[in-house]
Amino acid sequence: MKTFFLFLKGHVRAIVTAGICMAVFALLMVIYGVPTVAVFYAELISFIVFAFAAVWDLAEFARKHRILEALKHEILLTDEHLPETSDVIELGYEELIHILCEEKNRLSEEAEKRAEDSSVYFTLWTHQIKTPISAMYLALKEAGEDEIYPHEFTEELTDELRKIERYAEMTLCYVRLEDNSDDFVFGSVSADKIVKSAVKRFSQQFIRRKIRLLYSPTKIEVLTDEKWLLFAVEQLISNALKYTREGAVEIVTEDIGNFVELTVRDTGTGIPAEDLPRIFEHGFTGLNGRAENRSTGIGLYLTKRICSRLGHTISAKNRSDGITGAEFTIRFEKELPDTRE
Repeated sequence: MKTFFLFLKGHVRAIVTAGICMAVFALLMVIYGVPTVAVFYAELISFIVFAFAAVWDLAEFARKHRILEALKHEILLTDEHLPETSDVIELGYEELIHILCEEKNRLSEEAEKRAEDSSVYFTLWTHQIKTPISAMYLALKEAGEDEIYPHEFTEELTDELRKIERYAEMTLCYVRLEDNSDDFVFGSVSADKIVKSAVKRFSQQFIRRKIRLLYSPTKIEVLTDEKWLLFAVEQLISNALKYTREGAVEIVTEDIGNFVELTVRDTGTGIPAEDLPRIFEHGFTGLNGRAENRSTGIGLYLTKRICSRLGHTISAKNRSDGITGAEFTIRFEKELPDTRE
């Protein structure tokens, strides 16, 4: 029925023209005294001819419409299955579509080549930067042992070097995610193991800045990819430390029926209400990030992407226990997740 109404809408002019012609034809025959029966049969034959032509056109229109509806799902890939036509205007449109598809394919190939080159470059850069980072770690360690520089100074430099190392890892993570990498190995992983590994990386910051860590082992297992989840949890701890000047960072793992939740809470500045809906957007730094002038807007975006690819969900809110601060929660399903985006 929809196709029929679309056909009528596209042929209004022809239908009206045919109706006017038949009316004029009948009027002239009546004026010149043609018998009524003859006029009736002439009009009937004309109507049958017009109706037959209309049905023919409707069938052709419906066939082309079905083909075009089916092509909606593949026109971005190929234009080979466009319906045949002998109409000059339609042929012109078809030629334009061919030109556009060829240009689209050319641009897509160029974009894929540039993306591939960028991926290779950043992957190579990330691996190469690890060599000077390791050398700087060693130099700082030797400087501290030989008491060339004050202990506090070398510790501060080591913390900054760890940030550089983490930013390099974020670059590699970003490239792999944008390439839709399938580098995932799922299995049952101890949440305690993930948390301990993540905390160990920031242990010097906790000690130097005198920020307490609150965590009680639970022996809870989660279905996930250990390497990628570790990166996500590290990012949440890094984010908590970034905005916490004093107090504590609390990590809680809970089994709540069909789900397991891992929550990272801090006693920092909290999240402005207007920033909460956009906290995981690409490049969004928010009021706190701009005030601190040390937010890239990439870390939480990557964390969100990782959780999505792993089949987990992540949420953010301000603490509701009367303490100023923020909390981020990763929720795990107890069944193996579907990693398709």
